[in-house]
Amino acid sequence: MLWLRLFGSQPGRVPIRSRGRRDGRSPWCRYGLFRDVRTHTHPSGSTSAASAPAGSTVVKAGEEWVLYQGPQDCGAVGNDPSTICLKRPDGSGRHKLLDQIGEVLHPDWSPDGTYAAFSIDGAIWRAAVDGSALTMVSDCSRFDACSGLDFPAWSPDGTSIAFTVYNGTPLPAGPPSKSAIAILNLATKASTVVVQTDQLVVADQARWSHDGTRLVMQLEHFDKSGTELGSSIGVVAASGGVPTPITETGMFGTYPDWNPTSDRIVFVSNDVNPAGGAIAPFLVNADGSELAPLSYEGSVSKQSTHPSWTPDGSRVVFVQFAERRLSFIDPAGSGLKVVDRVVTHPRLRPLP
Repeated sequence: MLWLRLFGSQPGRVPIRSRGRRDGRSPWCRYGLFRDVRTHTHPSGSTSAASAPAGSTVVKAGEEWVLYQGPQDCGAVGNDPSTICLKRPDGSGRHKLLDQIGEVLHPDWSPDGTYAAFSIDGAIWRAAVDGSALTMVSDCSRFDACSGLDFPAWSPDGTSIAFTVYNGTPLPAGPPSKSAIAILNLATKASTVVVQTDQLVVADQARWSHDGTRLVMQLEHFDKSGTELGSSIGVVAASGGVPTPITETGMFGTYPDWNPTSDRIVFVSNDVNPAGGAIAPFLVNADGSELAPLSYEGSVSKQSTHPSWTPDGSRVVFVQFAERRLSFIDPAGSGLKVVDRVVTHPRLRPLP
């Protein structure tokens, strides 16, 4: 596995994380290049690192939109750094949410579909669906030994955001040696660490259960050199504790998402496997039962990754990374719909 400049000691720099073998910028990049953030600070009531682009497409209430990580043009050509884009499920109306300094990663919708959360330069931000009201909601200054925050996930009731805190000394090959999962109360601005891993384990990519009482996440295991040994999917109470693995580490499970109406979880195998292997989605219950592949004709060759459930829980949105195509499928593996190109980490807008 190639790890690119994960954490560094340069003053005024924070890590930019393009997480996973199959990401929006490089097919083998786990962590991307540093961006210099000395020219835009991140205190509360902060100077914006981004703004709404001029002439943006109007996103109306009650309309379905896909929020995703993409290149600067949100289109078929692709150029760095990554940004957050929107498009309708049929591929029309493609546009940027923000004009930014730095790289914007891993978006998530608020449960009412009016806001998006994402990371910029190792801090967690949110913005209205038109790109306005941009606000930094958390950064490393609030956590000990922190080197970056990422993967925000909005709670079902809209009151909190869960995210990853990278707080371990980097291993020789680049990855962090440990991490935490924290939950931010948006009303009080207080953050609570609910999971803290031991050395050589990284908890990441937390997603909420449909009832808001639990979290599912990826649990990566490393040796002392930083070589990835395996990755399991784990579940923990949102109040805190030690995550319980529900899959074997040898599956190299990653990118979990919890069905918004049931205890069914979707995830991908082998996306972070340094030895390679078929990258494919799986379904499993929250107690680890009924593990099954989510297969369709040609699914292995398409390198299906970055799955998320539609807000009604009836379909899975994912990326056919071989061609970077936005796709939809039923949990039974039927009804495949392929839209258009250059999409990573897609999420369909919830509608009230």
